[in-house]
Amino acid sequence: MLIDADAKGSTSNCKQDKQDIKDAYCNARFPYSWFENKHCRELHTFCGACCSKEFGVKFAEYQSKCIYECKLINGLIPQPPSNDPPKPESTNIEIVNNP
Repeated sequence: MLIDADAKGSTSNCKQDKQDIKDAYCNARFPYSWFENKHCRELHTFCGACCSKEFGVKFAEYQSKCIYECKLINGLIPQPPSNDPPKPESTNIEIVNNP
Protein backbone atom coordinates (compact mmCIF):
# COMPACT_ATOMS: atom_id res chain seq x y z
CA MET A 1 0.00 0.00 0.00
CA LEU A 2 2.87 2.39 0.75
CA ILE A 3 4.40 1.73 -2.66
CA ASP A 4 1.05 2.42 -4.36
CA ALA A 5 0.72 5.73 -2.46
CA ASP A 6 3.98 6.97 -4.04
CA ALA A 7 3.21 5.65 -7.51
CA LYS A 8 3.56 8.02 -10.43
CA GLY A 9 2.84 6.06 -13.56
CA SER A 10 1.63 6.99 -17.00
CA THR A 11 -1.72 8.33 -18.16
CA SER A 12 -1.21 6.58 -21.49
CA ASN A 13 -1.70 3.21 -19.76
CA CYS A 14 -5.27 4.25 -18.97
CA LYS A 15 -6.14 6.15 -22.16
CA GLN A 16 -7.31 3.00 -23.92
CA ASP A 17 -10.50 2.47 -25.86
CA LYS A 18 -10.00 -1.16 -26.91
CA GLN A 19 -11.35 -3.74 -24.48
CA ASP A 20 -8.62 -6.33 -25.11
CA ILE A 21 -5.93 -3.80 -24.13
CA LYS A 22 -7.89 -2.85 -21.00
CA ASP A 23 -8.31 -6.53 -20.08
CA ALA A 24 -4.56 -7.13 -20.47
CA TYR A 25 -3.83 -4.14 -18.22
CA CYS A 26 -6.26 -5.38 -15.56
CA ASN A 27 -4.81 -8.90 -15.70
CA ALA A 28 -1.30 -7.50 -15.21
CA ARG A 29 -2.18 -5.09 -12.39
CA PHE A 30 -4.71 -7.26 -10.51
CA PRO A 31 -3.59 -10.86 -11.03
CA TYR A 32 -4.51 -12.16 -7.55
CA SER A 33 -7.83 -10.51 -6.80
CA TRP A 34 -10.79 -11.69 -8.86
CA PHE A 35 -12.98 -8.86 -7.55
CA GLU A 36 -10.48 -6.08 -8.33
CA ASN A 37 -9.74 -7.58 -11.75
CA LYS A 38 -13.45 -7.74 -12.62
CA HIS A 39 -14.01 -4.21 -11.28
CA CYS A 40 -11.10 -2.95 -13.39
CA ARG A 41 -12.53 -4.50 -16.59
CA GLU A 42 -15.92 -2.75 -16.36
CA LEU A 43 -16.41 0.18 -18.76
CA HIS A 44 -17.62 2.62 -16.10
CA THR A 45 -14.99 1.72 -13.49
CA PHE A 46 -11.88 1.06 -15.61
CA CYS A 47 -10.70 4.68 -15.57
CA GLY A 48 -10.91 5.00 -11.79
CA ALA A 49 -9.26 1.64 -11.17
CA CYS A 50 -6.49 2.28 -13.68
CA CYS A 51 -5.73 5.88 -12.75
CA SER A 52 -5.71 5.17 -9.02
CA LYS A 53 -3.27 2.33 -9.65
CA GLU A 54 -1.05 4.53 -11.84
CA PHE A 55 -1.07 7.58 -9.54
CA GLY A 56 -0.98 7.31 -5.78
CA VAL A 57 -2.50 9.71 -3.28
CA LYS A 58 0.56 11.98 -3.47
CA PHE A 59 -0.30 12.70 -7.09
CA ALA A 60 -4.02 13.41 -6.82
CA GLU A 61 -3.94 16.12 -9.51
CA TYR A 62 -2.41 13.68 -12.00
CA GLN A 63 -4.98 11.08 -11.00
CA SER A 64 -7.87 13.49 -11.67
CA LYS A 65 -6.46 14.48 -15.05
CA CYS A 66 -5.92 10.81 -15.92
CA ILE A 67 -9.53 9.92 -15.07
CA TYR A 68 -10.86 12.84 -17.14
CA GLU A 69 -8.76 11.92 -20.20
CA CYS A 70 -9.60 8.23 -19.87
CA LYS A 71 -13.34 8.90 -19.65
CA LEU A 72 -13.09 11.29 -22.59
CA ILE A 73 -11.45 8.71 -24.85
CA ASN A 74 -13.96 6.05 -23.79
CA GLY A 75 -16.97 8.26 -24.55
CA LEU A 76 -18.12 8.46 -20.94
CA ILE A 77 -18.16 12.27 -21.01
CA PRO A 78 -19.00 14.47 -23.99
CA GLN A 79 -16.24 15.99 -26.10
CA PRO A 80 -15.48 19.61 -25.22
CA PRO A 81 -16.69 22.11 -27.82
CA SER A 82 -14.18 23.14 -30.42
CA ASN A 83 -12.91 26.71 -30.49
CA ASP A 84 -12.85 26.67 -34.28
CA PRO A 85 -15.35 29.03 -35.92
CA PRO A 86 -18.23 27.31 -37.68
CA LYS A 87 -17.64 26.60 -41.33
CA PRO A 88 -19.82 28.64 -43.70
CA GLU A 89 -22.39 26.71 -45.63
CA SER A 90 -22.00 26.64 -49.37
CA THR A 91 -24.55 26.19 -52.11
CA ASN A 92 -24.25 25.48 -55.80
CA ILE A 93 -26.28 27.54 -58.22
CA GLU A 94 -26.68 26.56 -61.80
CA ILE A 95 -27.65 29.31 -64.20
CA VAL A 96 -29.52 28.14 -67.26
CA ASN A 97 -30.09 30.42 -70.23
CA ASN A 98 -33.58 30.03 -71.62
CA PRO A 99 -33.84 31.55 -75.12
